[in-house]
Amino acid sequence: MCYLLGLWASCCFHPYNIVKDEELMAIFKMLYSKVEIPSPSTLSQDIVEMFEILKESVKRYLVVSFPDLSAVLIALTEPLSIIKQDIDGKVHVSVDGWTAPQVISFMGITIQFFKAGQLHSFILDFFRYVGDSFTSQALVDSSEQAYRCT
Repeated sequence: MCYLLGLWASCCFHPYNIVKDEELMAIFKMLYSKVEIPSPSTLSQDIVEMFEILKESVKRYLVVSFPDLSAVLIALTEPLSIIKQDIDGKVHVSVDGWTAPQVISFMGITIQFFKAGQLHSFILDFFRYVGDSFTSQALVDSSEQAYRCT
């Protein structure tokens, strides 16, 4: 249940405290009276664990499917049009940084591309950012450090 609940919450952009919703808990208990509903912090930990497991699978998929991608991820400032193998168009790498209300900074890196007529989108990484500011050079440096392929 934890996997499915985590998948549902993350794919549908539900907050972690959705598991405290009285109506949702009633539905779960109606379906199985002995259900153990996880706490919001457990749901959060489960989603982070799922992400860590899937992140490695996505990296392996990208390295196998797009051998030139490693070079692009290391040098994010270079043009991305060098990757043409089996894709329709270009690869877009997005890097974004922001600060949460708790004054904790985060950085996210995503990649999008078309392959066989379908849009593919992956979260490459999401991590706590410890830099001083979100300058373009700081974003590039953090991105390179996050994705050095060895």
